[in-house]
Amino acid sequence: MNDKDLKCPICGEPTYLVWGKNPRKDGLCKKHADQLFNEKIEQCSNCNKWIEKGQICDCKKQNTEEEFEKQEENKCLLCDEDSGKYLFCKKCFSKYYKKTLLLKIKVDRNQKLELLNESYEGVYTCKDGHIVKSKSERDIDNYLFEHQIAHAYEKPLVIGKEIFKPDFYLKDKDVYLEHWGYDESNKEYTNRKEYKLPKYKEKGITLIQTHEKDMQDVETSLELKLTNYIIGEINEE
Repeated sequence: MNDKDLKCPICGEPTYLVWGKNPRKDGLCKKHADQLFNEKIEQCSNCNKWIEKGQICDCKKQNTEEEFEKQEENKCLLCDEDSGKYLFCKKCFSKYYKKTLLLKIKVDRNQKLELLNESYEGVYTCKDGHIVKSKSERDIDNYLFEHQIAHAYEKPLVIGKEIFKPDFYLKDKDVYLEHWGYDESNKEYTNRKEYKLPKYKEKGITLIQTHEKDMQDVETSLELKLTNYIIGEINEE
């Protein structure tokens, strides 16, 4: 092919001949060769198309739009509702924002998350101003406050070289109260419970225990437990 037949890939004008005889390898005309020298144009690293410096090439715009469309089809990992380009829908994000949740990854192709206990590790303010981690702890704290039972939340308890933090300490009664928010299906939680109880017994403290079933009627459950306990024992029920 004759050098005169070479065309600029941008405008179609004849390719600039360097020193009047050698055509540019990129095929640019004089005008666009000057623009390249002055860094006003560049080649797309993806498709090699010539574009203005700093401009997003059409090929990349298309890829971005396709990725965005895929993101628009996302489903919330918790409730399976549409979540747009986010992992969680607006409702779940607002509900659990800044809360630490116990989640279980479901073994299926959708890789969804199962919320095991939505009340765990939240931020709940009680009537006396205490900040607790669950709705059940809030209900217990409110009961103690309403019945004028002096109490502290997670008061450190030293046993040997370890520091424990039972949920509540009833000062006037010298009684500790632990609320167990999970059943035995939660292995990690159960292991912690089984480790702590012998330590409490070793210390000789008086411990009252509550469970989620007790939260169905907090008033009655706590009244019975706080009037029927053995001093110096781990009271089971």
